This record gives sequence, structure tokens and C-alpha cells, in this order.
Amino acid sequence: MTRLLITALLLSATCIASLTAAEAPAARMDAFGDALPDSATARLSTLRWRHGAGVLFVAYGGDGKHLLTASQDGTLRLWDADTGREARRFGKEVVAPNILGNNNDGNAWAAFQRSSIIAAALSADGATAASVVQDGTITLWEVASGKQLRQWKGNPQGGVFTIVFTPDGKQLISLGHDQTLRVWATADAKELRTFGAPPANGQRQLYFRGGPGGAIGFSPDGAVVLVPAMEMKNNAWKSVVKRWELATGKEQPDIGGPNNHFQSLAFSNDGKLVVWAGNDGSLVVWDLVKNKEERKMNGAAQRGFATAIAFSPDGTQLATRGWDQSVRVWDVAQGKELRQLAGQQNPQGFNGIFFNNVLSNLAFSPDGKHAACGAGSNTVGQWEVATGKPRGAAGAGHTGPVFTLALAPDGKTALTRTATNILHLWDSAAGKETRSLALPNPCTTAVFSADGQTLFLGNMFDGTLRVWDAKGGKEIRSWKLPIVQNMFGNNNQLIALVPSPDGKLLATRSTDQILRLWEVATGKERRQIVESGSTPNGAFYWSGGFNNAISQRIAFSPDGSLIGILPSEGNLQDSMTGQPLPNDPTIRLWDVATGKSVRRFDEPRAKPVCLVFARDGRTLATGNQDGTVSVWEVASGKERHSFKTGAAGNIFTLLFAPDGKTLVGGGLGGTVGFWDAATGKEVVQWKGHGNAVVALAFATDSPTLISGSLDTTALIWDTTTPLRARAVEPIDLAPAQTDDLWNNLASGDARKAHEALGTLCRAPEKSVALLQNRFKPVPALDGKRLHQLLDDLESEKFPVRHRATLDLEKFGELAEPDLKRVLAAGPPLDARLRLERLLDRLMNAAPLSADDLRAHRALEILESIGTSEARSVLETIAGGAGGARVTVEAKAALQRLAK
Repeated sequence: MTRLLITALLLSATCIASLTAAEAPAARMDAFGDALPDSATARLSTLRWRHGAGVLFVAYGGDGKHLLTASQDGTLRLWDADTGREARRFGKEVVAPNILGNNNDGNAWAAFQRSSIIAAALSADGATAASVVQDGTITLWEVASGKQLRQWKGNPQGGVFTIVFTPDGKQLISLGHDQTLRVWATADAKELRTFGAPPANGQRQLYFRGGPGGAIGFSPDGAVVLVPAMEMKNNAWKSVVKRWELATGKEQPDIGGPNNHFQSLAFSNDGKLVVWAGNDGSLVVWDLVKNKEERKMNGAAQRGFATAIAFSPDGTQLATRGWDQSVRVWDVAQGKELRQLAGQQNPQGFNGIFFNNVLSNLAFSPDGKHAACGAGSNTVGQWEVATGKPRGAAGAGHTGPVFTLALAPDGKTALTRTATNILHLWDSAAGKETRSLALPNPCTTAVFSADGQTLFLGNMFDGTLRVWDAKGGKEIRSWKLPIVQNMFGNNNQLIALVPSPDGKLLATRSTDQILRLWEVATGKERRQIVESGSTPNGAFYWSGGFNNAISQRIAFSPDGSLIGILPSEGNLQDSMTGQPLPNDPTIRLWDVATGKSVRRFDEPRAKPVCLVFARDGRTLATGNQDGTVSVWEVASGKERHSFKTGAAGNIFTLLFAPDGKTLVGGGLGGTVGFWDAATGKEVVQWKGHGNAVVALAFATDSPTLISGSLDTTALIWDTTTPLRARAVEPIDLAPAQTDDLWNNLASGDARKAHEALGTLCRAPEKSVALLQNRFKPVPALDGKRLHQLLDDLESEKFPVRHRATLDLEKFGELAEPDLKRVLAAGPPLDARLRLERLLDRLMNAAPLSADDLRAHRALEILESIGTSEARSVLETIAGGAGGARVTVEAKAALQRLAK
């Protein structure tokens, strides 16, 4: 009986466990088998072998089963060499400002200085890793656990170029910016000795080659330290290997080298050979024992010098990484190239230039069968040495930050473009790449049209602009920015571009401080907006970096009638003298049809990074450098409210969601945040990226969002839940309150008016009744009176002309259509000049009256309430004078409500 009971209990427990397992939701995986974050439906590309910034150190563990990498993103990561799955991460993650183009962001730069790794090392047994950051702080790590063992300042005088473990792992050598080598005990971080300081009084000029492209070697017995340097002798630079006894610091005789500059080098494991990479692309094999050149290999095929070199464990083969990002394998004894490792995506455009200067290290596996490399950007590449074939998933998907993206209207197809200048097309539901296309080289700026069908490309170096069929992968047309002559030469670099909502216009911003509007269909320049300086050549802007690669610093209003421009980043200089000019710190709005300035905003309290208009065009929002978001009123140019997002720094990208009531943004920290646009209250924060979110896009016909990150991935999100209609608690208003609120709607204080607007929206019935009684349509013009005034403008009598001008100014915007009609008819010169001056005054950025501001805000309340009663009031207002802005806006509000 007991045995039967136990059996029954066991069977019951098994059934319960099976039921629980069946009911538990299965973890959602991406196409590579890695878990997706909550709320994400797909990941485009892979997490495997990916860092958040350039990879500058690669080394296999002692058994060859794991690979250790270090990156400018501040982390060291341990990877499974077979699968590329991340096993461990340690260090402090940071976003590198020189990748994002935020060189003027002092806070971001300070964080980068503190936390960005510039060199790393791994002990011979693979048990201990070392890293050094910009300020010279050295940290030792236990690889098996990721535990920090100890930390110390590696150079009291400043930074450290290079670090390396001695063969027995008991000591660490650092090469400092002061050209001094220091030997440290790894057990307690005690400084044992210092050597290598250049002689005083300029007796000898010596320059140690440090950084990831340099190397420190040891003699076969590990007793002598070998340090490469450039030495000036007889007015010429010569490559040399300096030598010191490790135990005593006693200097040994130098070993000579090639009589030219070298860019990188590597010592063989037995300490008998060194290979120098010359400026001419050559590889010189030097025998350290005989102190002579063994052979010279021609590396011209790699289109430039080798930025990294590695010997195979047995010293018979050599791997090099070229300026063009190609990795090649050489036979050392014969001096011949054996093969180029396949499947690489070479960075192009500005990211190619940046990542080419990240001197990524190379490494052979302990058995010499595999080679690994920081493959040009955020990616680690791994190959079979004998065949050159890629190993694992390193070549799949993106290999750099995802700066540009779009979704098809139905959200089923995604398009992405990264630092490698490859256009990727994806099945966004499955997270699988369906096609990839190489874009023109170089391409430094790219942006999609609203529907994702067209890609606009820009080359900052020669000013070429291209229009591409994104899905077909074909160029439609191309043209160039005009060349500008100034003290810096004949150039005009492209900074940013953005298409109009209907895709018919393309706005470009360039270093001559001119915003140009181009017809996409013809490539013809339609209009110029001179941002600074009295003439088109009056100012020239040096960006100091590629600071508009990801920022939304230009934005069209939804109807395409206005264009908003954030203040310039970088250095504004007089084009003739090169002297600094003051930057205009304000946000500006310009009329697209006329090129006239229509609004100057209050000076922002926090430096804006990105700009976006609301769906109704009444407000715009800026994501700011301090992690805040500001919401501005377009009609007044004043800040309605601002709120903290929780981001540690820059908000790089910001969108209004399709509901028009929610702001979605991304920035430092890798989160996608949703906030109520009216209140700034957080709706939800989605954590899913391993580094900063730098791009966002919505599908127009589905609740699908795509986010792009420096971590090389894009995520697809279902936004149904965060965009679900949020309940608003209604309130009751006393008559006296409605009077105060009506008055506050006319306030010049945008914050005060915004509070009144929000309160009235929470009392829909009384607010609609209030507006129905007090908000009236604009009366139609007296056509007869208007025509008489227009005739009076041509009177021979000055008093008559002057009185007509003043009366027409009172008509304001209602007179604009007729003034333009008369002007188009070709009146006499004197009349034409008077008409032009009058139109100019009417269309310039004069502050709106209190009544005008109240009318704009009243329309916003009615559209927000959106009931049948509110629509009825809107219809009444829409029946007013045809040329009035209020009439036009009421009609637009009704059209939006009808969708």
C-alpha cells in the first residue's frame, strides 16, 4: 500500500511538473538562438562576436576554447570560440564620443576618458587579463570569474600606450606617454623598476611605438625585454629595438631595423624574429639574433600598410590586417602570401576611416588552426587558417553601429544601413536577412524616406548626393553640392541631409552654413537658407567630427511647410580669416516656400541633440545632451515643459508615436523610452540593447517600431501595449475656473498656457461648451475694401499709399493671397517694391498676438478631446475666412480626426 502511494505521488508530481513546464511560456529566441528581450519580437543581426565600439584587442585562452576581446566600449568579453556566444563580460561600458560625433560634449568625453579601454593584455596561461583606460589606470581581472583583482595608476605623468604580461605572468610592463617603461608585480601592483626614459638635453631623440599596433617582446629565455622604437640619428629616423634586462633594468645594445618609419610590428614567440610593417605596405622580416634583414614581402595588395601583425605559434606563418581591413596569411620562410581570409565586410565612408585607425589586434589559436581579428568595427572575425573560410556567425548581419533604418508601411520588411555601408533588407517577423546591397563608397550620411522606399545618400568629402531605390538597389539620380572657395581651400562638406515628408524635397546642411532645398525629381536647387553670415561665404563651419551621422538636427513639419534647425555643433569660423564666430544657440524655424525665418525659439536651457515635430505640427520636441526632453510650442517659440528621461546623457533619437500623444526616444544606456508628450510621465522603458540607441522608426500602418544601436543590432518591437489609450481622470470645473483658464490660454508664458490646456482637456464637456461660446471663426474679408486698398498702393499721393499700407498690414495673413496675386501680375516697379516690402513684413517672424495664441491652443484642445461636439466646433471654425491660419488649421485637425 505504501509503495503504491509513493508511486502515485511520484506520478502526480511528474504530471504537475510536466503541466507546469507546458504552461510556462517558452523564451523567445532570435534567428541565432539567443534570447530576445521582453516586448521585442525579433532581432536583426546577432549578438555573437559583437561589441558596442571598435575592437582593439583579441587573444585566445590557453586551451583555445575561448577568445578574449577588449573594446573602446570599456568592456572585456570572453567568447566561446566555437559558437561566438558571450560567456562573460567585465569592465565599465561607455559610449565613445568620437564614434557618435559628440566631441563637444564635455561630460561624455570625460566618461570616455575614464572608462574607454585603449589597450589590453592576457597572461600566457589565460587566467589573468589586464586593461588600461585613457587616464592610465590599469586593472587586473580574473578571467574565470570576471572579478576585478586590483587596480592602480600606471603612469603618474599621464596615460599608458601599451601593456603586456611577462612570459611567467608574474609581472606586467606598461609603456607610458612619457616614453617610460614601468615593471609591476601582478600580485600586489607594486612598481618594481622603471627604465627607458629618454636621455636629457636632447642628446638622442627617441620615440616608442605604442598602442595596439605596437608590441613588446621578450628574448627566448624571457630575461630581456624588447621594445620597438623610432630613433633619430644623423637627421633621419630609423627603426630600432631597445633592450633591457628585466631583472635589473640594465640597458642592452640596440638591435637595428629598417631605415624607415614602421606602423606596426610583431615578435615571434621564440623572440628570434620581428616583422616590421612599413609605410610603403612592405613587410620586413628581421632576424634579432643576427641583427639583419631576412627577407622583404610586398604588402601592396592590401592597399596600404598593415595595421596589425601576428605570428602563428610555431612561427612559420604570419597574419596581417591591412588598411583596407583585409586579413592575409603569409609564409614566413618563403615570404609569400598564402591567402586572404574570406567573408569580410570592409567598412567604408567615415566609419571606415575611423575604424581603420583602431589598430585591431590579430591572434592565432594555440594550435595555429584558427585566426581571429577585430574585424574593422564592432565585430570579431574568426577564420580557418588553412582554408580562409569564416568560422561561426561573425559574418552574419551587421558588423557596425546601426545608424539608419526604416520599416515598410505594414512593418513586415525592415531596412538597415550600418558603418560598413551595406544596405540590409530583412524579414522583420522572422529576423532573417533577405538581401544585402553595397552602397556607393564612400557614403557618410544616409536617410530613408518616410515609406522606406527611397534612400538618400551623401558623401561629405566630394559633396555628392544620391537618390536610391532602396528595395531595387539602383541609383535613380545624383548631383553635387556647389564648391565653396575659402581660406581652407575649395570644398564644401556635407554635414546632414533630410527628405521632406512627401519625399519631393531634400534638405542639405553643409560646412558653408547654408541649408539648401533640392528638388528630388530633378536634382535642381530650389532655395537657400543662409544660417549664419551676411553672405553665403560669410561663415564656414568645421564640424570637428561626423557629428550629424546619427542626430536629427534638421526636421520638416508634418505638412512640409516649415523646417526646424538646431544650433550648429562644432566650430564656426569666418571663411576669409579663420577667426571664430559666435554660434547662434537658438532653435530656428524657416518657411520652406519662401526661405524666410518665421520663428526664433527661446535659448534652450540644455543643449539639444535631436529635433522632431509632433504629428499636428503644433509642438516640437528636442532630445537634450543632459538626458532631458523639452517640448516647445511652435506658435510662440517657447518651452512648454521639459522632463527627465533617466538617460545618463545624450538623447540621440526622438519620435512622436503614431498616436500623436507619446514620445519615444533612445540614447545612452541602450533603452527605448516611452513618455506621455503632454506631461512627460514615463509610460514604459524597454531595455534590450547592449549600447546606445541611435535610431528609431515606426511603421506607418502597424504598431511596429524598430530601434538601431551601437551594439550592431536592430530590434523589432510591438508597441500595441504602451500606445494603448491611456485613461485620463476627468475633473469638474467651476465657472470662475473656466474664466481663468480661458484667460491663461492667451498667456505669453507657454508653461502657464500648457497647464491651462491640460486642465481643459480633462473637462471635455465644459471645455467644448466654453469654446463654442467664446471661440469664433475668423470673419471673411470685405473684398471691396481690400481691392480699394490694393489700388491705393499705386496712388501717386504718398499719404494715400502710406494709409493703404498700414490698413493692409492690419488685414495680416488674410491679405497675403491677394498681395501675391497682384505681385504675380507684374505691377510697375514702385508698386512691386512696396508689395514686396509689405509681404516681407507680413511673413516675417513677428510674435503672435495673445488672441492668436489662444486660438491656436483652443484648436489643440478641441482636437485632443475629439468628441462629436468638439468636431462640430472645429467645423464652425473651419468655415471662417479661407486665408486665415486658424481656418486652415481647423480643417487640418478635422482631417487628422477623420483618419
